[in-house]
Amino acid sequence: MVFKVLRFLDAEPSWLDGLGSRWEMALASGSSAGAPSRVAVATPLHLPGLAPAPFAAIDVQWFDALDEAIGNDGWLAAVDPELCVGSQALGIRSCRVIAEEIVVRGPDYLEARWRKGGERYKMTSFGKRNPELTLAQFSARWRSQAGRLGDEEIPADVRGLAYVQNHAILTGGREWPFDAVNEVYFERLGDLQRRRAYFAARQDAAARSAAESFVSPTERWSMFVRESPVRPRAAG
Repeated sequence: MVFKVLRFLDAEPSWLDGLGSRWEMALASGSSAGAPSRVAVATPLHLPGLAPAPFAAIDVQWFDALDEAIGNDGWLAAVDPELCVGSQALGIRSCRVIAEEIVVRGPDYLEARWRKGGERYKMTSFGKRNPELTLAQFSARWRSQAGRLGDEEIPADVRGLAYVQNHAILTGGREWPFDAVNEVYFERLGDLQRRRAYFAARQDAAARSAAESFVSPTERWSMFVRESPVRPRAAG
């Protein structure tokens, strides 16, 4: 099993310009307890006709054990307190989710993607469950709906090269701001834009369908981003 801390950030653009560099230094700090095995930073794309993104950046951390993900805040506080959600630098709207990663499609692509590095494009969607469902009921429904939008199967040309579901995990009974975060990866911007057009034409109707009734009809959002892995900065 693989676990993630997904953080939705609302800091000032001038501070976020250095986010990748801060992560490089944090990963190179030598401190390991609570440190992620991998980090990626994503920033919104500014495409014609696209509404402003709900967050200014998203960073994602990977962990091999749930305890490591839970202990991540302590590690961040030791290596760079300003990177902690709740710091003055990140602002009051920044938030995080601890989740289990389920790679539904494209594991080989993702492994190659992280080895090669460089920017890639991604559509990421996140939201809350229907309040009538428990988190376990919601997760089961979401898994069964993979590859579909409402009542129809998503066409192959807009499905992306990899699809990942991140299922929120209750830790100490705590509810996270989002119950689900998905990620769909693309190599080319044009392919991402085709997916955007497909969803724009159908998403409102899908949200009202019985098939999508497990998701809150109002608390759901999407972002179109460019994402880059962070490489630890070499010592010296």
